[in-house]
Parts: sequence; structure tokens; C-alpha cells
Amino acid sequence: MAQSLEPELYNWIAVRAYQLVVPVVFIYLIFMLKKKGVRFFYDRNQAVKTDSEKSLISWSITVWTIVMLYMTDGYVNQAILDADMDYLVRRRLFYFTKMCFLTAFMICIYTLHRLRNISFSQSTRVVLYSSTCNITMFFAQFILRGYLENDILLAAYRQVSAIHYIVCCLAILYLPLRLFIADVKLRKRDY
Repeated sequence: MAQSLEPELYNWIAVRAYQLVVPVVFIYLIFMLKKKGVRFFYDRNQAVKTDSEKSLISWSITVWTIVMLYMTDGYVNQAILDADMDYLVRRRLFYFTKMCFLTAFMICIYTLHRLRNISFSQSTRVVLYSSTCNITMFFAQFILRGYLENDILLAAYRQVSAIHYIVCCLAILYLPLRLFIADVKLRKRDY
């Protein structure tokens, strides 16, 4: 029986959306850094007065770590896939590095929030929960495909991966869109 192309298509669309959203949100973050100043976001001695400021700082930490993951993960994955080694060793290395990168990503988010002494925003929590699901799927694939040579969860892996990318896109877009809509409403009232 032929395998459906739908999970591959969904994953491709989700990855392309992620590749589009991350640079756009990063540009918005640079704009916010210029507008509010770097000290506002990353100086621990800088007072944070409102929940919206805490949410903005938490969002910026999450976006920075996503950008770092985005910039490094793809190159490492491609280097592993292009490596001249046994395909099982390559699979094991691929899924193991995916688990390591995502775990390091989550640890960085946690550590930077503790260093800045703020709590997680709703967007950050959603990204962390989604990443936990993705790490679990990487571990399952590491065992199943790397050691047991079993593709039973391949379609589910692609769907979970696609959902993870879409959830991350929506989570990091939520705050900028909310601020943009509030700004537009404020400008309409001024006229």
C-alpha cells in the first residue's frame, strides 16, 4: 500500500512558514530593541513595571533563542545528512542531535528567564510545551528508526513536526500582531 504524501506536504508547508515567520519576527524584534533600548530587554537591574512589559521581555528571549536554533540547526542537520557514513549511524546521529539541540534550546530559554528574573509568557509556555512533544517524538524516532529500523511512526513524526512548526509560528507571531493591532486602533482614535 502506498504511503500518503499528505504528512510530507503538511511538514513542507509548516517548515516553509517557519522559515518565513522567524526572519520577519526577528526584524520586528530588532525594531523593538531600537525603540525601547537593549537595556530594557536584557538588563536585570532595569525595573519591569507591567505584565505587558514582562510578556514582551519573555517573548524577546524566546525569539532570540528560536533564531539561534534556526541559524544552527539547519546547517548541522544538512551536514549530517550529507555525511558519508552508514545510514543507520547517520539516522542515529541525526535524531540524537535534534534532541540535543531542542533540549539546549529549552534550557537556554529557562536560564535566560531566570537570569532576567521574569516568568514565562503565554507564548513562551506554548513553545516549550510544543518543543517537549517534539523531543519525545525525536526520541521515539531515534529508537525506532536508528536501532530497530522501523518506520511505524514516520507519518506521526511528520505530523507532530508540522504541528510544532505551526504552533511556534503562531506563538511568536501572537505578541507582535497584538501590539500592531493595538497601535492601529490607537492611531484611529487619534484621528
